[in-house]
Amino acid sequence: MYMQADLNVEEDEDSQVTFGGREGIIFAIDAQASMLDENEGKEANLRLAMKAIEASMRNLIVSNQKDLVGIVFYNTVHSPKSRFEAESVEIVVPANMCILLPMDTSSVENITYVRNFHESDDLFDFSTRYGSCSDAKFAEMLWLCMRMFQKCGYKLQSSAIVLFTDCAQPHPPNSHEQQQAFVKAKDLNQLDVEFTLIPMQEDFDPAPFYREFICTAMDIDMEHFELEAAVRDIEAISSRIYKRNFRKRCNTHLKFHLGDDLELSVGVYSSVRHVKYPKSLMVHRNTNEIITRKRVQEIQNTDDGTTVPLLPHQQKKCQEIGGKNIVFTTQELATMKTLLPAGIRLLGFKPRSSISICNYLKHGAFLYPDEMRIAGSTKLFRALWKRCLDRQKVAICVLTLRHKATPGYVALVPQDNAFHDGDQLEYNGFLIVHLPNRDDVRDFDAFNPEETSVTAEKNELFENMVRKLKFRYNPKDFNDPALRNIYSTIEAFAFKTEKEEQEDTTLPNTEYQDSKIADIVSAIAEEFGQLSTITKRKAVESSGNARESARTTQDGPPAADEAAILEEFRNGREEKLTVSTLRSYLQQLGISGISGAKKATEKEEQEDTTLPNTEYQDSKIADIVSAIAEEFGQLSTITKRKAVESSGNARKTARTTQDGPPAADEAAILEEFRNGREEKLTVSTLRSYLQQLGISGISGAKKADTTLPNTEYQDSKIADIVSAIAEEFGQLSTITKRKAVESSGNARESARTTQDGPPAADEAAILEEFRNGREEKLTVSTLRSYLQQLGISGISGAKKAVLIDKIKAHHDL
Repeated sequence: MYMQADLNVEEDEDSQVTFGGREGIIFAIDAQASMLDENEGKEANLRLAMKAIEASMRNLIVSNQKDLVGIVFYNTVHSPKSRFEAESVEIVVPANMCILLPMDTSSVENITYVRNFHESDDLFDFSTRYGSCSDAKFAEMLWLCMRMFQKCGYKLQSSAIVLFTDCAQPHPPNSHEQQQAFVKAKDLNQLDVEFTLIPMQEDFDPAPFYREFICTAMDIDMEHFELEAAVRDIEAISSRIYKRNFRKRCNTHLKFHLGDDLELSVGVYSSVRHVKYPKSLMVHRNTNEIITRKRVQEIQNTDDGTTVPLLPHQQKKCQEIGGKNIVFTTQELATMKTLLPAGIRLLGFKPRSSISICNYLKHGAFLYPDEMRIAGSTKLFRALWKRCLDRQKVAICVLTLRHKATPGYVALVPQDNAFHDGDQLEYNGFLIVHLPNRDDVRDFDAFNPEETSVTAEKNELFENMVRKLKFRYNPKDFNDPALRNIYSTIEAFAFKTEKEEQEDTTLPNTEYQDSKIADIVSAIAEEFGQLSTITKRKAVESSGNARESARTTQDGPPAADEAAILEEFRNGREEKLTVSTLRSYLQQLGISGISGAKKATEKEEQEDTTLPNTEYQDSKIADIVSAIAEEFGQLSTITKRKAVESSGNARKTARTTQDGPPAADEAAILEEFRNGREEKLTVSTLRSYLQQLGISGISGAKKADTTLPNTEYQDSKIADIVSAIAEEFGQLSTITKRKAVESSGNARESARTTQDGPPAADEAAILEEFRNGREEKLTVSTLRSYLQQLGISGISGAKKAVLIDKIKAHHDL
């Protein structure tokens, strides 16, 4: 059996590396009394640590939801079992410690448990259930963490311990317990366990203990040791934990061949990697079980209909060339791809200026020495890096990333440490830049662009524009708005909370930009006279799609073709006209109130073409109906069909008699209300009776919610009690009374007002927010209430952007 072979597959999978094993993180929290102190109006450090852990667990779901997380308390009086007893039964917990959360993946259940823990007033009765002391041994806490790594049940690619504490010295100097802790630090270094300290005190001094401990565990020179300052911001703490996830994620380890008998070991790291969007899965309609797919190739016998599985070694691949299929075996394809073994081979050196940004092929990687495989690689790597950096040279090499991968030319660009606003953007090492081959470069000479002579004054205008709009770019200042919106929606559904509004940091501040280049735009309009209109940015009126900004010119939108539109209406083809064309034509006519209107004229629903033409039918059978009226004299009225005036329910036709609609039985209806059986009455009966009473505004109204109380009856029963409460509690200026629900649009919400009416909006505070450019923080209800105070109508159902524009127009803001 032959299958089409794809011989031109690009090696884009280099950046999407699947790491072997998982990462395990254990959060160790010091539970002594100082971590629970909530005096002076500040939040307890233990509660703050749990909030940071919850945020970190939510970040782990985004980065790698298969990573394992555990939480340990030490310096506790009691050692209660975890709520997941079956998972922690194999581990012996030392004294004055406990496992709050065994090693497990970040799930909705675990995150909800951590959230409920720090949101509870007493932290799940922490003083009684756990207690606080300072008798725990630091070495035993580290032993418990390493034991949890061993018993997690998975192969761990890397392990990490994150410690939250406000105690700078857990044991006295030169004590036996301190010496045991330093011995465990060496064990962490040998087992390649990363240790991170999060100080929870502003004046935290690591010198007595943690400076030497961390340098020993992480193999850091004590002269270069720096401890990050203590912070009490949840986002800063969780970001600090989140960033360390990528510290030891090595894509692959290769040999760097400098010559025939000279090579060193290096590791390749991804400097930039696209974050994958959550993948959708197919589930069973009835059971919600995940459906897995398995591809099986079979050969069917046409004679008897039997099938035989086709194994991989029985398959061959082919490529059609010149109308002929060229057949290859799998071994031949593997031999064609294996040109060079995996590794990096040095070809020579070129000036750094020879690497142009126009030669960008795909995002590169970062090269760093690996001392674990070849001793002395760091010194040799540093010597090569330092020489290239001083002489502004790049190393041209051939890179084969893995076995059977296509070799490619790369340039190793040396880079030094670079910082911006406290964040490190570049590191010491080589940046791998992929170089295009001859076949990858496109030729644009065929376009033959005409040279346009531009004066120096015109060039200077745009140079000034570029200079004024220049800013320092930092990729950490921008988040993916689509990705954040997706995960925000998923979290809202998973944790049953309200969705958080995400700010799109990629949108420019157009008002600030326009203020910077207003004079330049005017000068450009004067200098380039051949432009009839100058395109200007218009503020985005709606945030529904943050990627699209509405732009209009000075001449306004293009005029609609009135003759063509009326011709369509005369021929009965008005449904073929688009919504934008109709709205543009109505705007030309000066008709307002069409913002957000749908295509249908009076109703949102479309006309039901299955309804009969009743007028035509009545004209055809008028004489027959008259004969029936004479023959059946017992009928006082003859029921005739009335044309359907509304297409709200396309399957039902409204029928009336010559004497009008049948009168509702008032006595029977009132009898049902007196006996409390009004819910048995149909909507049509209730609407008919209200029409008899002359009550309007009931079109489309729903039936009352049976869960709402009978407030009039309740008020009549407790009227004397309410009066007594008013006399007893004289400090109440008004007594809140229930107001009957005027609308059943939301049957779960009852409108309640006081005798003084609804609370007035704070005009001074609202205008202050507008002057400071923070009007987006005001709620829709606040904006609508303020507009009602101003007597502005037409705001019912309006969106937030429309309400803001009306306030700005009223005050000329």
